[in-house]
Amino acid sequence: LSEFRLFPTQIIDPKQREGDRIIGLAGEAAIDLTNNISFSVLKILNTDLPAQFGFRYRLNDNWMIRGSSNFEDDTRGVIEYELRF
Repeated sequence: LSEFRLFPTQIIDPKQREGDRIIGLAGEAAIDLTNNISFSVLKILNTDLPAQFGFRYRLNDNWMIRGSSNFEDDTRGVIEYELRF
């Protein structure tokens, strides 16, 4: 286990445009498969929403590719560029 986080998150009901905003408690655990590849599981603990499974591949110090899915109705992919100074 390389990372473990508990953090507050906003829960938005996609069926309602306007409505109550609910704060949830999320937990995420990640393992590094190699120096450049990691896998994570994220779950909002106080809802019945499915867990989100993530994959991260670091190309170099600046570029990273991320993907995540709950294997039901939410799949995402992101290419990130980071520059630290």
